[in-house]
Amino acid sequence: VHPALIIFLLIGFYLFVLLYGFVSAFLLKIWLYLFYGKGYFADAYKLLVYSRTPYYLFGWIPFLGVLALIYSFILLIIGTKKMYHFSTLKSTLIYLIPLFLFFLFFLLLFALFFSLSSSMQTF
Repeated sequence: VHPALIIFLLIGFYLFVLLYGFVSAFLLKIWLYLFYGKGYFADAYKLLVYSRTPYYLFGWIPFLGVLALIYSFILLIIGTKKMYHFSTLKSTLIYLIPLFLFFLFFLLLFALFFSLSSSMQTF
């Protein structure tokens, strides 16, 4: 493998991760704005980066990764409460309701796939 290709891929990966962080913060800012969050983009970016740090540091370790993910979620809720002056309940529901809806959507998708695959076996 040519060294220039490795350098190109590393720079491209770095730029992708950087862009991903800004796009994620922008989507978080829009999401919080829908709930009347009065903050700036910088606040959403800080909230996102600070809350994801434990997961980025320890997410690759098998058991600690799950704990880091839960801790990152808790930090996201606490940070939303502090930075956007929401109640604890509102800060929690802002993230739990979409999580529940995604879970329900994939559960229904799995049930549809399972029912279609079982009906195909009868032919």
